[in-house]
Amino acid sequence: MQRIDAIRAIAPMVTPDDLLTTSIGGTWDDWWNHKPADNTFFTGILGSVSSTALGLAVSLPHRRIIALESDGSMLMNTGIMCTLGAQRPANLTVLVFDNEIYENIGGPPTLTSKNTDLAKMADGAGCLNCSTETEVGPVADSFARLLDDGEMGFMVAKIEPGRFRALIRNAGAACPPDLACERGDGVFGKTHRLADLPDRGARAKMNDGRTDAGAMTAVFLIDMLDDFLAPLMLEIHVNVGRLVAGRRDEPFEHHGDGFRRGFGDPERVADHGVGGRSPALAENALRARKGDDVVNGDSAYFVWLNRGKESIVLNIKDSHDAIFLQRLLSKADVFIQNLLPGAAARSGLDSAELRCKHPRLITCDISGYGDTGDYADMKAYDLLVQAETALCSITGGPEGPGRVGVSVCDIAAGLNAYSGILEALLNRERTGVGVGVKVSLFGGMADWMNVPYLYQVHTGQTLGRHGLHHPSIAPYGAFPAADGKMVLISIQNEREWGRLCVEIFERPELEKDSRFDTPSKRGRNRSELDKVVRTSFLRWPREDLMNQLRKAGIACGALNDVEDLVRHPQLETVRYSAASGPITVIAPPVQFSDGERSYQRVPQLDEHGDAIRKEFEE
Repeated sequence: MQRIDAIRAIAPMVTPDDLLTTSIGGTWDDWWNHKPADNTFFTGILGSVSSTALGLAVSLPHRRIIALESDGSMLMNTGIMCTLGAQRPANLTVLVFDNEIYENIGGPPTLTSKNTDLAKMADGAGCLNCSTETEVGPVADSFARLLDDGEMGFMVAKIEPGRFRALIRNAGAACPPDLACERGDGVFGKTHRLADLPDRGARAKMNDGRTDAGAMTAVFLIDMLDDFLAPLMLEIHVNVGRLVAGRRDEPFEHHGDGFRRGFGDPERVADHGVGGRSPALAENALRARKGDDVVNGDSAYFVWLNRGKESIVLNIKDSHDAIFLQRLLSKADVFIQNLLPGAAARSGLDSAELRCKHPRLITCDISGYGDTGDYADMKAYDLLVQAETALCSITGGPEGPGRVGVSVCDIAAGLNAYSGILEALLNRERTGVGVGVKVSLFGGMADWMNVPYLYQVHTGQTLGRHGLHHPSIAPYGAFPAADGKMVLISIQNEREWGRLCVEIFERPELEKDSRFDTPSKRGRNRSELDKVVRTSFLRWPREDLMNQLRKAGIACGALNDVEDLVRHPQLETVRYSAASGPITVIAPPVQFSDGERSYQRVPQLDEHGDAIRKEFEE
């Protein structure tokens, strides 16, 4: 495939709200000629595309960032893969076009022509969702998934060599003043049309000192650390969130002939260290994966699910931490992992082998679709599994399918793991031996779909989408009260139907009306009956209507929103503490006869690391 064909396929997916980076060469030229836009940042320096994108990603976490790299540019700074693998910004997608030649310098072969696999290199460096595609269709499909899946993505598109591009001719505007370069209208000539870096005011001047360059981030320090220190096998930690500008109201300027004069005030530029563990980096990486920060800076899911736990951070690729983890497992009751299929085994944490080493250990493997079969390596985000299990097909209304508004597949998988582990613990009490438990998101949600499944298998009919109405029972559904708020009713028998006619409609004759005197007739004449219900209900505001329905013994409920739930008289809440302070959450649904439970605090990342290491020291 040609690069321009791939660009044409992915370009419609890039919105004006996205930010895109690229550098000199054919990738920039093809992109700009196809889709010129002010949201495209031209870095101007080979090897800086991904580092610029990383700076944008950590500075603007609510924007999607796209890096369009080339194989030559990526090979000039392979160290950035390690930084990407450490940071893993969820809003960053890197797409590398690989034609196996250095196109702009006459077409000599790159290392990728000699079995150097950039995607495998990125995967080994810790980047997420690494893949290689060779055709336009898969490129477009993979790119769409990477943009939508909420995690960092790294993809290589294998393309055919294009036309030779003269570097000096196209980049004339970037040449230093002492070189006789033709200005032309190439890529550098277009940089004046690029937007400034949003929300930061960071600006960069081109190599010739002009000020009309496109915006850049000050992340080249990362490049230098990666390139110069990585060969020394040192562990590098950089808080890239501070690399853009020290104050929002002060531009972060680079001056003169490129970046040879330094990086400004180092105390304002970066907070970095070499060697040891960096809590700042771990914290940044965690926050990039948390998804939200609505609870005083913490994720709603995190504070809901992690109260009372102890936190330790281990690098399973580090030999010392790997040994310590085995020491923990020797005394543990349960080991749970939800890595990609095969990843735990590759890390020396195969469940079967662990149980051989530790016979009393119970292992629990959580996956998206199981560890075998055609779907084993598929991404299994909650909505995707809702769709694959047909849950979406029976959720929503006649106008179209819908998503269950909470992560129901994730929650179901957790509940299934919980029940499976409890069963395994009870079995171990009898046998003294632990067992392996396997749970998948797909399997859990498929189990919950048993009723529609059985309906389909035994009748050949598919349950339809009826919104808040019942497919056969009427009246059954939501109707507006006088204040516009919705009330649901469900008439299940003839006694309720009679009371509804007499006490709510105040039309006793409707009970024996030939259109409505049996359940089947009420279902067939639903539209007429619903008109009667609406007319009657509009006489009262919701609270008064609910009181009337309760007095009449009619099954009813308010169609509440979440704000109503917060104030619901039946809602029970509990308080416990987090790093950001005390929080109030909905109480666990299980109650015990021996009194209330205490609720311990939500841990910080690695909060108990030192204590746990000391506890399990040899």
